[in-house]
Amino acid sequence: MPWEGYNYEDAILISERLVYDDVYTSIHIERYEIETRETTFGMEKITRHIPDIDKSEICHLDTRGIIKIGTWVEEGTILVGKVTPTNKKYHSPYQKLLYTILEKEFLPTRDSSLRAPKGLKAKVIDIQVINTESNNGTSSIAQNVANLQLELENKNNITSKFLKKYYKKQSTLYKKWFMLPNINPSKHWQQYPKNIAANVSEQQHQLHQTKSIATKFAPIKNREKFLKNRLFNRLDNNLKANICFFLQKSKKIKLYTKSKPTAKYMLKTGSSQHNFKFPVNLNQSEAYGFFLGQKKKTRKSSSLLAAKNKPIQTVHIYLAEKRKIQMGDKMAGRHGNKGIVSQVLPRQDMPYLPDGTPIDMVLNPLGVPSRMNVGQIYECLLGLAGKYLGEYFRIAPFDEIYGAEASRSLVYSKLYEVRKKTGSKWVFNPNNPGKIYLYDGRTGESFDQAITVGQAYMLKLVHLVDDKIHARSTGPYSLVTQQPLRGRSKQGGQRLGEMEVWALEGYGAAFTLLEMLTIKSDDMTGRITLWSNIILNKEIYIGTPESFKVLVCELQALCLDIGLFRFDSKGFLKQVEHLMKLP
Repeated sequence: MPWEGYNYEDAILISERLVYDDVYTSIHIERYEIETRETTFGMEKITRHIPDIDKSEICHLDTRGIIKIGTWVEEGTILVGKVTPTNKKYHSPYQKLLYTILEKEFLPTRDSSLRAPKGLKAKVIDIQVINTESNNGTSSIAQNVANLQLELENKNNITSKFLKKYYKKQSTLYKKWFMLPNINPSKHWQQYPKNIAANVSEQQHQLHQTKSIATKFAPIKNREKFLKNRLFNRLDNNLKANICFFLQKSKKIKLYTKSKPTAKYMLKTGSSQHNFKFPVNLNQSEAYGFFLGQKKKTRKSSSLLAAKNKPIQTVHIYLAEKRKIQMGDKMAGRHGNKGIVSQVLPRQDMPYLPDGTPIDMVLNPLGVPSRMNVGQIYECLLGLAGKYLGEYFRIAPFDEIYGAEASRSLVYSKLYEVRKKTGSKWVFNPNNPGKIYLYDGRTGESFDQAITVGQAYMLKLVHLVDDKIHARSTGPYSLVTQQPLRGRSKQGGQRLGEMEVWALEGYGAAFTLLEMLTIKSDDMTGRITLWSNIILNKEIYIGTPESFKVLVCELQALCLDIGLFRFDSKGFLKQVEHLMKLP
């Protein structure tokens, strides 16, 4: 193995020159988002005034409670201050007593601010504050309705086949039901059957009557006064509906609730004139009942439904982080030759060429034979020749059709050309073609075997060690199995699988394995008493794992009679009645 085993399992050894010269330094821009929502106890608020927070923690926030551009942030730094209303009933008497002793005002809110995540050190480069007005639940529905309205308003630019179909239906309905008095019905009689023509004539007569009566109600601007008017209430339902609709269309009085119709309703009616909820295809008596029912519906709306039209504020914070390459980062070539950086060596300790040039990267030679990706050797040697010759090579795959040794002869000929051009005999040695004798930077002695050296493209992958390093002492546990959660984001533990158990069994580490499966996992009694037993110099108590209790309960759910027995003080077996009380 080269370099004392630091290339084990495809690991990569790199020079510190790659770090200092920022060869593999990358800038990562992350977006962090927070938004205010309506809760059962009120609306969340973005603010600088956060309860139980020291002034030093909010000194970098502006008056709105948002971090300033150009601020350097670390783990736990508040990016956006936000408070959420809480229920006063859920506060314990101890909390209230503590606030009384400290002479602090008891605020009915809790801190729900956006903070910088774990292991972050970055700079704020941009802030976006977006105010959106929700309508009918989600903004996507409102956008769809707006698009439909635009298409319906532009009659000549309708692209949807469904809208064209329903627009024809809408125009027919309008001519049938809502024809203005100055239109001559005789011009339209030829377009409709006789029953529709008679209906149009009847509706025209009603509209003449409606117009004359509606002028008497026009001065009344208030909706409630209009509905309570004595003269209006004496009229029949058909005439009431006509008057209401006429005044609404002429915008003399706002009688109907303003709300955008749903996309389904617009497609059903095909109307482009809706600024109120009113079905076009209802008759007059049904329309009047619908009109009177609008007020009752608005009363039934809950606080959450009423908050749909309140603005939702969303804040986007963009953080830029500069990351240098380090131990644990993942790198790869263009031939599947990936590996982890195992060590960053000083330049003087790296192996160097016969002309004194230290190399930048040492790969594992054992990663080539088993995987048979010889393209990396091809790329490496041609890259070395291209550096000195100033050439670029475009190689056709499967070039052995030109000869049995086409690839090898091309590489050797180019290396020999470099040797003649530069006068460096070590570039191409006929005894070891493609290989060079290197010298150890620590001792100055030559290595035993010749080594393949060249230039190749190597990439830094996104799997960086800063995003993966994780440690846990105690943390959250699963409610069902009482075992630690998994995952870095949940502050979880490391899984001890079946093969890891075999490894510990192979070493005979019985007590280590016992601790792993009990007090470090799901032995609730053991992990609670562990700390006190160590402090008081007592024996560590090992209880029953919670997973065993879950197993017994699952077997009992299959109608299997499972009994647990223990020896009592007299040496007799006694059944454990309550499984959860098992220590």
